Amino acid sequence: MPDWPSTLPDEPIESGYEETFADNLLRTEMDKGPPKVRRRTQANVSKATFPFIFTKAELDYFTTFYKVDLAEGALPVDWTHPIHGTPIQFNIVPPVKVTPIGGGFFSVNLTVEILP
Repeated sequence: MPDWPSTLPDEPIESGYEETFADNLLRTEMDKGPPKVRRRTQANVSKATFPFIFTKAELDYFTTFYKVDLAEGALPVDWTHPIHGTPIQFNIVPPVKVTPIGGGFFSVNLTVEILP
């Protein structure tokens, strides 16, 4: 698996970071009483948004990394979780959104699936 490049920022911007845990429960309503609830699987996928600010050079590097090394999102990335500091793997979910913000900087929002 490719590692997140050391030439790119190693943490997303805090203000736009968002992580959603998978809905991993199976609920069965009963005729009477509370529903039965069980976990579907131990291998669930969380979704997250990783916002970055890249320079033009970083954007060019990321574009090559994404298109070539990750086969446009087909391959996962090894990384360190930005909050927990633990090793994770994630897939980038297309489309990648790039917005110029002026001064040679670009907002890049990655939607990712954090793999089990």
